[in-house]
Amino acid sequence: MGKDDGFKLYVHAYCPSSYRVVKHLIDRGLIGELEILPLNPDSNILLTTPTPSVPALSVGNQIVAVDPLEPLFVENLITGNSIREFVPFSDVEIVERFVSSVKASSYLMTYLALGGLSIESLLSTSFPEVAARVYFSGLSGSYVREVILAGRDRVVEAIAGSYARSVAYSYVRDVMVSIGSAPKDILDIKYLKLWLTAKLSQGMAFTPLAEEHLKQAEVRLRDVLTYLHERHDVLVGYFERYLSELHSDPEVHRLLTKGNKVAR
Repeated sequence: MGKDDGFKLYVHAYCPSSYRVVKHLIDRGLIGELEILPLNPDSNILLTTPTPSVPALSVGNQIVAVDPLEPLFVENLITGNSIREFVPFSDVEIVERFVSSVKASSYLMTYLALGGLSIESLLSTSFPEVAARVYFSGLSGSYVREVILAGRDRVVEAIAGSYARSVAYSYVRDVMVSIGSAPKDILDIKYLKLWLTAKLSQGMAFTPLAEEHLKQAEVRLRDVLTYLHERHDVLVGYFERYLSELHSDPEVHRLLTKGNKVAR
């Protein structure tokens, strides 16, 4: 690889998947083999390299894989061992990988379930190729899109069955990061709507929900609110345990917040 073609790992400190990959690479003595790039508020990465899901792996400046990003996949890629089991080739594998990658992204789950983003619109972006890891399989983007479109019902079913939990966890996490706790008085539809508008405006100008999506969003937000009432303590406890683990490991915490520089 040339100087600018090394592996880069985009991460976020409040993402357990990012933590697992970085921790694994440290334990294997491989952390110096790739550049760690945190998506911090003061970073311009989202302006130069749109990254809808982390952790995300790139070769040079090209995103080639996103979450679920298996630690062993990254390890094998760095060490030159087989990555076959982590790359989808069959139609079933492609659809399942796409579904898994959508579900792993709280932003995409929120946008698809509540923000009016259609599956067809998502397919018009580069996300299908990245989710299906075509950089490694050699499959064409057009073929991958055809396969996913043919499996559209599976994608819709997955979103319908998962959005309440995904959105609820994202809401609790964001509130806890912002104010340090998630008291039960945040379980209010008006606060959820304010959060949703902010969530869907990431990287853009302030973007209120389009009028035609408000009614659908209202119904689904109430599903999210019901889930929050039922699982609030569980969600808070899960994220509190993650924060405790993160802060107990200074090296991982430093890499997830500050990143590193790798000499080429």
